[in-house]
Amino acid sequence: MKIYKIALFSFPLLVSPLWSQDFTVSVQALADPTGFLITPGSNLSLRVAQQVPSVGANTSTHILIEGLSPIESGSTFYASNYRGINSVSGAEQDLGVLFLQLPESSGLPEGTVSSPIVGVVQRSGSWDGYSLAVPSTSVGGASGQSSADSGAGTINATLVRGGETFTGTIPYTVLDTDTIELDPFILVKDGVTSIPLSGAIMMRDGLRFYGTITNLSSGAAYDSLLFALEFSNIPDVDGDGIPDLTDDFIGGGGLLVGEWSRIDFTWIYGLTAEWGITTYMSYIWVPYLPYVYQVNNGWMYYFSSNGTDHI
Repeated sequence: MKIYKIALFSFPLLVSPLWSQDFTVSVQALADPTGFLITPGSNLSLRVAQQVPSVGANTSTHILIEGLSPIESGSTFYASNYRGINSVSGAEQDLGVLFLQLPESSGLPEGTVSSPIVGVVQRSGSWDGYSLAVPSTSVGGASGQSSADSGAGTINATLVRGGETFTGTIPYTVLDTDTIELDPFILVKDGVTSIPLSGAIMMRDGLRFYGTITNLSSGAAYDSLLFALEFSNIPDVDGDGIPDLTDDFIGGGGLLVGEWSRIDFTWIYGLTAEWGITTYMSYIWVPYLPYVYQVNNGWMYYFSSNGTDHI
């Protein structure tokens, strides 16, 4: 009679593995919308970008301007988040950012205005028909497939605009499932021209993140000072509605089929979302990390002690 030993485990919550995956990074220049009225006969120079567009027809009649402040000390360029509101229904229809070049004599206080809402402006005109000259110092209109390495906390960006290519490494920190913080970074245009850009707080909107970045180059042209930044097409391998970039727990194994991913202790090539092959452990099953099932040895447990991996 053969006697078999059976190990019973109480599995913990699924832990998101370290991974490297691709998604889209795009930079939108703030544009001058045709027919947009802020004040009659105003000499204010306005730029705007929708970061969370309305679903369907936009019928908002007013914009609420919040936290108007200069983009740098002593500047007459002021930026503000806005919300598009339908005054009849009170429905919030879109979110974005405004960028105003104020007259030298405006006399606004330096720093953020104390009131959380500094303006309610009647809205007219269309978001169509943008007219924007793109200076050489601008990265507006550039986009491309970029990769995030969750282990290193960096995004390796390669963006293209026409015949121009912008490359750089963006350090990031996941604050929570809805928020990513970017450190200041540099994009290099065509391997020659460095464009320093500010950090940003990126907010989640479904399966995308959005925020604004500032060009830190001295003497940069007006139309290349502020941009809307977007991360989109981020994988969500377990289909829970949270992008893998900030998902604390990825169920179903979370492997990228047909690609190499980094889990806690090794690189693994995804055969399915749960089964993969590694360079030294052969075939393993990973939906219950830090428990893994190895075809020759059965159930195994990964832990790290004194900086050393153990399995």
